[in-house]
Amino acid sequence: MKLIMENWRRFLNEGAFDRDIDLGEVPLGMYRSDVQESQYTREQLKNNKLIYDTIVGYVRGDRQPNWRGEGALIDILDKRLYPGYLEWWGGKAYRGMIVSEEWMIKWFEGQFGPEMGRREFKKASKKHAFNLYKRFKGEITTSLKGVGMLYSPNQETLSGKRLSGGGHKGMESWSKSYDVAKAYATGIGGHYHQQVGFEMALQGQLAGSKRVTSCEIKVLSVILEAEPFDLSDLGVFLNLEPLYSTLKDLKPESSIKEVPALRSAMVTKIHIPYEDFLESYESATRCWGENEKSKVSPYITEGEE
Repeated sequence: MKLIMENWRRFLNEGAFDRDIDLGEVPLGMYRSDVQESQYTREQLKNNKLIYDTIVGYVRGDRQPNWRGEGALIDILDKRLYPGYLEWWGGKAYRGMIVSEEWMIKWFEGQFGPEMGRREFKKASKKHAFNLYKRFKGEITTSLKGVGMLYSPNQETLSGKRLSGGGHKGMESWSKSYDVAKAYATGIGGHYHQQVGFEMALQGQLAGSKRVTSCEIKVLSVILEAEPFDLSDLGVFLNLEPLYSTLKDLKPESSIKEVPALRSAMVTKIHIPYEDFLESYESATRCWGENEKSKVSPYITEGEE
């Protein structure tokens, strides 16, 4: 086992690929002519399929990439082999979620350590700020300092953790659009599957609470805002914009404005769309009994403001 881990670390440190991943003149080859097709080597065609399956499989099928597809895509992006086509997104990105109080505390502790993490969590959700924020925009925005989820190819020095938790996850869903992320966090203003997703998240929390009779879960919608690294040239988010217009399989997803994360992001702000969250919570739990609502309730209630 020790030898396996040492070889794996060496693999990560040296990089998965020692040469450029050649996709040919027209990457992914969706609109190549017969002449162009005949000029491709078998290796180029294989690499094209690998990268295509990695991107489209995740965006359309929600399939996590295998280690080779993930490594090949990162290699292409880092080396800027296909500028204007396969490239990192250099702007802000947003991820909307409905989370429990316990999840938030653990996430903060993972970034700052147990003592500092709880202080930062209280700062992000401080109650006395709610009246002021709600009066103007119906939400809280808190800036974070030091939540740098920095990536390192060496497992022993990896700091920060992915938001999904539980095992390796090569790609994580983020969006260029704050409104899209907000729709995923609250279900308001989004597509039907986003509204259903909010209700399913609450049902999942309720199912978890029933397994422990004394458990009462506090929930909240959050939008995390991330920015590119300041201290590194490493990219984080795959820019899908150039691919929406060239890969027909991705066109139906263009409204999501997705920028999947291939590395851990540096989160700089947390937005809490409190009024929209409360509206969605009341709508999603309208058929719940009082006992169920007491099991899974909003983290900050009107009476606490």
